[in-house]
Parts: sequence; C-alpha cells; structure tokens
Amino acid sequence: MTQLEELAEELDAELETNDLDSGSWPRGGLRRPIWQHNGTADVSVVIQWERARLLATGSNEWPYVAVRLPADTADEERRRQISEAMRPVRAQLKGSSGRTFPFWRYVQSPPGASLDPSALVLQVLASFRELWDLAAPALDRLHHG
Repeated sequence: MTQLEELAEELDAELETNDLDSGSWPRGGLRRPIWQHNGTADVSVVIQWERARLLATGSNEWPYVAVRLPADTADEERRRQISEAMRPVRAQLKGSSGRTFPFWRYVQSPPGASLDPSALVLQVLASFRELWDLAAPALDRLHHG
C-alpha cells in the first residue's frame, strides 16, 4: 500500500484501508475529507479483491477499482446522487455499477498473456489513478454544489 500512501500525499487525500492482512475482501483506497454526507465520510475510490478467488480461474478472480459506498448506507437519495455523478465515468471507463459500487471495473491481464503479478500491480495502480482522475472531480462537484 506504499503506492497508495504516496498518492494520498500527492493528491491531498485520506488513505482508507480495510482487511488488508486477513479479511475476505481486502481494500485500499483514497477519499477527500469533504466527501461527507450527514457528517460521515461515506464514499471513496478503492482497489479491492476477493482474497479466496484472486487469480484463481472461475469468477471474481481479478482485482477491481471502484467508487465505493458502504453496503449499509440506507439513504437511497445519496446512492442515486453518487450513481448519477458516476454515470459519465462509467461511460468513459466502461465500468459497471451496483448497490455498493456506483462504479466498478475489473483490472485483468490482457487475454492470452501469461500472468505477470508485477505488471498486474502496475496495471491496477494505473487503473486506480485513471479512475481517481475522473471520479474525484465529479465527487468534488457533488460535495461543493
């Protein structure tokens, strides 16, 4: 997560991590202090993966970059606002959306290429930065009115 710590400093953002050492869904990401709703910092741009399936064949084997809202966020209007703010980002980066993730996209090795973990890490970081560069201004506008 050193690269994310460096990015946090460069982008004047807060580092957010969860379950990195032992959880089923490790996550690391960034958020700005102004991205709050009712006094809670609830949205962030993250890298996440499913530990048990990472790089295994089948489903959900790839890490993904996402804009994340906590699954327990009950405010449907807030979900709608964030999802709407991410619409152009989804279109430009060819991402998907769901209840917890107003934007998400797998980061995969090129089809047919042999897996190079170091290259995949660099690809994940590049995808994260690409998402941040598009999502952060949209989220800033949403929180500044």
